[in-house]
Amino acid sequence: MQHGIKRHSNNVIQFITKNDLCIGCGLCAGVCPTNCLLIKWSEQGSLTPVEVSNCAESCDLCLRVCPFFDHDITQDHIATKSYCQTQGINFQPETGYYLACFAGYSMKSDQRNRSASGGMLTWFLETLIERGLVDKVICVIDDNASGTDRLFRFGILSNIFDVRAAAGSKYYPVEISEVIREILKEKEEYRYAVVGLPCLIFGLNLSMRHLPKLHRRVAFKLSMVCGQLPTRYYTEFLGLKGGVPIHSQHKVEYRLKEGTMRAGNYGFRAIGANGKSGSLTYWEELPNHLWLNSYFMHNACNFCDDIFGETADVVFMDAWLPEYEPDPKGNSLIIARTPNVVSILNNGRSEESCHLEEIDIEKIIKSQAGGIWNKKHLIKGRLFYADKIKQWLPGRRVSADAKVYYKNWARIKLKTSIMNNSKRLWADLRADDKVEYFWAAMEPWEKRIKFLNFIYKILDYVRPLKRKLIKAMRLINVNTSGNIK
Repeated sequence: MQHGIKRHSNNVIQFITKNDLCIGCGLCAGVCPTNCLLIKWSEQGSLTPVEVSNCAESCDLCLRVCPFFDHDITQDHIATKSYCQTQGINFQPETGYYLACFAGYSMKSDQRNRSASGGMLTWFLETLIERGLVDKVICVIDDNASGTDRLFRFGILSNIFDVRAAAGSKYYPVEISEVIREILKEKEEYRYAVVGLPCLIFGLNLSMRHLPKLHRRVAFKLSMVCGQLPTRYYTEFLGLKGGVPIHSQHKVEYRLKEGTMRAGNYGFRAIGANGKSGSLTYWEELPNHLWLNSYFMHNACNFCDDIFGETADVVFMDAWLPEYEPDPKGNSLIIARTPNVVSILNNGRSEESCHLEEIDIEKIIKSQAGGIWNKKHLIKGRLFYADKIKQWLPGRRVSADAKVYYKNWARIKLKTSIMNNSKRLWADLRADDKVEYFWAAMEPWEKRIKFLNFIYKILDYVRPLKRKLIKAMRLINVNTSGNIK
């Protein structure tokens, strides 16, 4: 605690940061009327708010806009109010509301090659600017500011060339506080399109409820599908494994399409301040292992059940489907929730600036089956476990379920342990710029991963045999004579 600063119980630091539930979005600092919050790196490699001056006694605005606080207003309430009355709207529990679903790719310039998947998010943003539907776009860009300690930040872009340069996935913490402050103090009534993860878009909707100026100026809300968000340690570790020292890492590319034969196995590469590139690491190697086993992940992601940005006007995702994955150029899947968005997409298809085909919502759901299982089903077990260890949590739309926990307790406990210990150990060992020390320290958990995977493989083999045996026994039991011939 800084000298002279008095802590207040109506502050995000007391509820959210203290309980390791902060995702680092920065909305709290952006809307703070006294500018008493600043977003900085934590010891766990995440962005979190810190108090730099006294918080107003009666103010709790930072809590009211936090996507991980206990709100009476949930994603369901916001989405219902925004989209429920739209003619032709449909609803699925996994995805939320949807008006139309598309699969395809951009045919404009080099958007598809530069983007993580089919380039349709970049296409959509450029189209909004070209057609005068928005004045500016807010999205994640490289942070090239002098003296910065971050690789990426939210930026305000007003031309298609800057939008095109911002294309690509960034699996890295970013926060929006400076951008929100700029929107609120701007005298001109600019119209903005905001791109973010589901939690940010939910928090933005909460902020718009309390700040009329923000509500007037945000014209489009765009989300990407999200399974989880790693801390900066994920990027540091991969960059160092590729040969680029941590404090020399100047730029990273997460979804390089060169050298891959299919979508889903894109490459990661870090680039040093001297311009020298590290070695290319493909997804199916180390990145996938870290991701699947919760290395360096935010704890808040364990208690989020919004995969498809349910409070966004349009959602973009990778086409993880058999018919699209063999194409290394990538394809985008899109959920549109407003007539305006559907019209923009259909116009692009008619003008042949993009290739789109309508697809069934069931294919969208199938494409994200792993994320849905994790964030709609397994979360019930994690909630039960959190209850069991007396961890404070805000109310969630999903209820704790003992059956889910006891069926998956080994997986839940192991991943929680890896998440916590990987961040703790890397915080201590990262200064050595050697991954070997870290792997040595994580060896007990790696052994548990191998053992658990072995057990699950056996179960996957045994379950079909068990079902066949039960079916055979039932056939025997229906023999009316009671004799087996």
